[in-house]
Amino acid sequence: NKELESVTDNVSPDCAVWKTPAGIVEWMRKEESSEQRFLVDNTMLRASTPGLGFRKSMNLDDKDGNHASPWGWHVTGELVGDHWLLTSKGLYLPVFLNGCRVL
Repeated sequence: NKELESVTDNVSPDCAVWKTPAGIVEWMRKEESSEQRFLVDNTMLRASTPGLGFRKSMNLDDKDGNHASPWGWHVTGELVGDHWLLTSKGLYLPVFLNGCRVL
């Protein structure tokens, strides 16, 4: 997309640039970290819930019960293997749920 390319050309190489679902171009300075940013995506799962529930451990049944990341929002964390994200909150989110990719 030309808008994103023109912004990228004017941003330092040590910055990350992305376009939000609303079409807003955002950027931030990259940090020396293994954390990544993920979209909480309900496109394939089509769950009727308001969001993806956090887990206290890498066990689907170990739900936090108090926190969820709304569908369409972004979460930051570090991948643990191929199936779990350890979030910056210290809680876990599954990368796949019921065979569907949700992050």
